[in-house]
Amino acid sequence: MVVESAEERAISLRGVPVIDVAPLIAASKDPSKNAAQLQAAVDKVVQEISDACKNWGFFYTVGHGIDPDFVQTVRKESAKFIYKPKEFKRTVIRREVKRIKRSRLNLGGD
Repeated sequence: MVVESAEERAISLRGVPVIDVAPLIAASKDPSKNAAQLQAAVDKVVQEISDACKNWGFFYTVGHGIDPDFVQTVRKESAKFIYKPKEFKRTVIRREVKRIKRSRLNLGGD
């Protein structure tokens, strides 16, 4: 695994597992290409994820292909939400729960 950004290095130095999921992405795009080599890489990533979940409960992913600018935008918006008053957050959560329940009903859920 190659740690590329300063943020990834800082996370890695804290001991948080940093897992490169690029082999999973590659396998989903073209599973027949270098099948044996790709399967070995996928198995390694799966084991890393399993170990991280068992030992840490979470992990940091790299190699996922998500635009870093988008990730930063999501982080900024999340931070804004975190600092909103509890009353505001409760209304947002309630709206989401209602929306999900409606969606389930529309799909024939119980």
